Amino acid sequence: MIILFLIILVVFIILIGVTMLWAGGLSGGITIDWGNGEALILNAGYSILLVIAVALLSAAAVWLLVSLFSSPWRFGRARRNSRVKKANRALADGLLAAEAGDVNTAKKLSKKAAQHAEDDRLKLLLEARAAEISDDWSGAERAWGQLARLPGGQLAGLRGA
Repeated sequence: MIILFLIILVVFIILIGVTMLWAGGLSGGITIDWGNGEALILNAGYSILLVIAVALLSAAAVWLLVSLFSSPWRFGRARRNSRVKKANRALADGLLAAEAGDVNTAKKLSKKAAQHAEDDRLKLLLEARAAEISDDWSGAERAWGQLARLPGGQLAGLRGA
């Protein structure tokens, strides 16, 4: 990607150079009247260079404004993605800990996943498995029952109930 950018940059610089050589041979130019009898006279080559510079500065200003106004949205999306990633990690590690019989880790990760995870079915599955391995049969029955009432969780909920 960097090589592609560099190639495009080199081509762009060459095009500007060729344009400047071509425009240097043109007659005429631009006269900018500042008022008070003062004027700036630019030949065709410098006029084209000025137009290119103004276009680049305008593009940079637009990019800066767009990125300034979209940064809160991007920041929020990055935080949300980070939370989802942590929750998925907690769910996976918690389910593995529950299957391995590690009660403390399974309960800790079940609570962490309950705070951040978006899928209620996986949270309830982890909660039910953590309750089962800690011999909390009423908590396990409650979690399996809730799981059975969720769409897509009926088979797992009925298996555990």
